[in-house]
Amino acid sequence: RKKLDNLSDNMPLLVLRGMTGVGKTEVLQALEAAQPGSTIDLEGLAQHRSSILGAVGLEPHSQKYFETLLVRRLRQLGPQPWFIEAESRKVGNIILPNSLYRALKKGRHVVLDAPLNYRVQRLGKEYRASSTWQADVAAQLPFLEERLGKKWQGVLSALLENDEWEQVTELLLTHYYDQRYGKTLNNPAPERTYDVRAPDLCRRLLDFRAEAEPVSSVP
Repeated sequence: RKKLDNLSDNMPLLVLRGMTGVGKTEVLQALEAAQPGSTIDLEGLAQHRSSILGAVGLEPHSQKYFETLLVRRLRQLGPQPWFIEAESRKVGNIILPNSLYRALKKGRHVVLDAPLNYRVQRLGKEYRASSTWQADVAAQLPFLEERLGKKWQGVLSALLENDEWEQVTELLLTHYYDQRYGKTLNNPAPERTYDVRAPDLCRRLLDFRAEAEPVSSVP
């Protein structure tokens, strides 16, 4: 706790933004494989995707265990700056340290872009990997239908029951997630925008990282 309380809100972070389903976590994993010690995967540490459906197929960690893993990760980091995914104040039920959240806001931001169909298929592959995905999603759909409005009550649930997961995913993206998060996609203004499908994406991001002179200290 002392370590987290003493984190600097000037941590040099390269913040990956993007619409739901673009695959920011996969990009973080690719960057970590290419440059070990260059990433902080908050959703991985929390075991939650930071959305209403974010726990599907996962076992979310407690606040205390998340903090333990975060401190451990900070000790493993290599030279600055570090890649991190844009997050709100909470990742599921996990509350981020104040200084880390402020550092996210101050970081250099990059937007990852992908077309709707790509995001639908990528989300389907990720979520449907769990044997209980359909029941887990079905349990949350009434809440999402209520958020969408009265005319949606039972609509998404019926589609899911008929295994029309692609249509459910597309409707949730276009009518809920994109409208909810799209307004903040360019706030703060990104320094770069990359197509997540680009075969040289990892190299481009590492080149962007190299523009900042690395410092060997950790937060």
